[in-house]
Amino acid sequence: MQRRPPRTHRLRSGPSRAGALRSTPGCALVAVTIALCVASPAAAEPASTPLLPPVPLPAAFTVGDAERVLQPPPGPRSVGATSAGRLLHGRAIRPRRAAGWAFMPHIPARNTTWGTRGMQDLLDHLGARVHGCRKGAELRVGNISLRGGGPSPWHRSHQAGRDVDLAPMLLGPDGKAAPTDDFVRLDRYGRARDGSGRRLDVRCTLRLVVALTEDDAPPVQWAFFARWLRKLLLAEAEREKLPAEVVARVADVLRQPSDSAPHDDHLHVRLFCSEAARRHGCLDRGPERSWAPRDEAGFVAHVQNVGRIAAAAPQPGLRLRATRLLGALRTPHAAGPLGGRLLDADAAVRSAALAGLVALGDEAAVQELLQGLGRTEDDVLALRLFDAARKLRVVAVVAAAQGLLIDPDRVVQPVVGRKVGEKLALAATAVLGEAGDRAAVPALLEALGRKGQAVRQAAHRALLRLTNQRVTGDPGAASGADKVRAAWRAFWQRARQQPEQAWLASGFRAHGVRVRSKTTLSRADVPRLIAAMRHRNPDVAANAERALELLSGRRMTQRSSSARARAWRRWYRATSR
Repeated sequence: MQRRPPRTHRLRSGPSRAGALRSTPGCALVAVTIALCVASPAAAEPASTPLLPPVPLPAAFTVGDAERVLQPPPGPRSVGATSAGRLLHGRAIRPRRAAGWAFMPHIPARNTTWGTRGMQDLLDHLGARVHGCRKGAELRVGNISLRGGGPSPWHRSHQAGRDVDLAPMLLGPDGKAAPTDDFVRLDRYGRARDGSGRRLDVRCTLRLVVALTEDDAPPVQWAFFARWLRKLLLAEAEREKLPAEVVARVADVLRQPSDSAPHDDHLHVRLFCSEAARRHGCLDRGPERSWAPRDEAGFVAHVQNVGRIAAAAPQPGLRLRATRLLGALRTPHAAGPLGGRLLDADAAVRSAALAGLVALGDEAAVQELLQGLGRTEDDVLALRLFDAARKLRVVAVVAAAQGLLIDPDRVVQPVVGRKVGEKLALAATAVLGEAGDRAAVPALLEALGRKGQAVRQAAHRALLRLTNQRVTGDPGAASGADKVRAAWRAFWQRARQQPEQAWLASGFRAHGVRVRSKTTLSRADVPRLIAAMRHRNPDVAANAERALELLSGRRMTQRSSSARARAWRRWYRATSR
C-alpha cells in the first residue's frame, strides 16, 4: 500500500491522536477515549515499497521496456469495479495476535475472508483503534470477498476484495460492551429490533468511523450506514466537540445507499483502489476524497506509456496486451490511443480497441468510433463501429445518423457506402427515432423518399416514435409511399414550430390516452402517463416515459419498465405531499 504524503492538518500528531484533540476545547473525553484505542496497536507489517512514478518509454523501446510497463504488480490485486470485478491472487485476511477484531463465527465457512493487502491493513488499523475503547469491546467482521472475487450469494458488490461488512459496536442491557456473532438491526434510537435490549454503542462506533478517515489508514471511499444511525453518530461528534475537519470527513464517508437495503445492521466499508492496482484495471466509482489524494500525473503518464506500446510495438501480442489494458483502465485519457488501434493490422487488436471504447462509453469514446467509421474502408468494421456508437446514445451519434441519411459520403468512405449504405441507413433511422431529437425530422422525411423499401419503412417507424403521432399507411408499398410521405410532410409544416410537449400531448389523445390538453402536459397527467407505460403500442409506452422525464426533470434507471413505473409512482406520491 503506497503511503500518502503528510497533510498540513493531520488527524494524527505525534505518537497518538490524543495530543491533537486536546488542543480543541472540550475534547478531554475524546482524547482519553482515543488514547485508550491507540494503547493496544496491532502488530504492523513492514510497509510496502512506494510506487514510483512511471518513466517515459524511450523513443526506441525494447520488449523489456514494454514488459516493465505492462507487468502488473505482484501480490493481491483488485480488478474492475466492486460490483463487477474480481480479486487476483487474493490474500487470506486473518486477525493478528491481539488485533482487536475477529470474523463472525459463520464467515470463515463461507470462504469470504479474502481481500487485498489494503484490506488487511485497514482491519488491523480499525482493531487497534477500537480495542480498549470500552472494556470487552471488539470489532466483529462479516464478508469481504471470495478467494477469486466475483459474485457471491450474499452480495451484488464485494467482488474485488475492497468491500467489507463491519458490525457497529454494541452495548448489552447492562451497559457493557457486547460484541455480536451476527448483525443486529437497529431502530431510529439505535435500539436492537430483536428485543434483546442491546443498543448502539454510539461513542465507540464513532471511534470506529473516525478511524476509517485517518491519514494513516488505507483510503476509504464509503461507509454505508442507515441515515438514522448516521444522524446519531454525527450528533455524538458534535457533543464530543470533535474538530470540524474530523466531523466533515465522517459526514462525507457515511451514507445510506440509494440502491439497496438501508444498512441498519452493519457498516459496509469500501476502499479506494491502490495506485498500483489502478494502473492495471482497478476501477473506483463515485467521488474522490480530499484526504485521499490520487497520483493523477503518474496515472496519466502510465496511460501514455501503454498507448505508445499499443501503437508502436512491432509484435501483435504486445499491441494486443497494451490495447486490452487501455480498455480496462476506463479513462478518457485512453480514448485516443484506443481509437488509433481501430484500424490496426491485427484483427484481435481491432476488436480489443472497439471493446475498450464501448466499455469507456463517453463522448470521447464515441468521437473515436465515429472517426474510425469515417476512415475505414472495411464495410464489416464500419457496421460494427456505427452499431457500437449508436448504443452509447450521445449527441454526436445523432448528427452522424442524420448525415448517413442526407449525405453519407461525408460520414463514411464511398466504398463503404456502396457496399453497406442501406444497412447503415437502417441503423441511422433507428437512432433518430430513439433519440427524441426533433431536428432529426428532416433527415427522416428525406429517407421516406429513398428507393429501399426497408429504409422507408424504418423511417416511418422512427417518425412514429419521435413524434408520437398516429399516421397510418405502408411506405414500403409503391402505392402507399407517396401518401405516407405527404402525410408526414403535412404534419411537419403544421407542427414544426410547436414545442415537444404539444407533439406528445396530441399524440397521446390520438392513441386514447386521456391527457387534459392536446397542446401541453401537466403534473395532473402523471397518473395517466404512468398507466400509459403499459400501452399496447410500444411507441406510446416509450413516449409516456419520455413525457414523465420532461415533466419531472429526472430519469429512472431501473432495468424493467414495471420497476420504473413503480419508481415513478413513488416519486409522484413523495412530491405530492
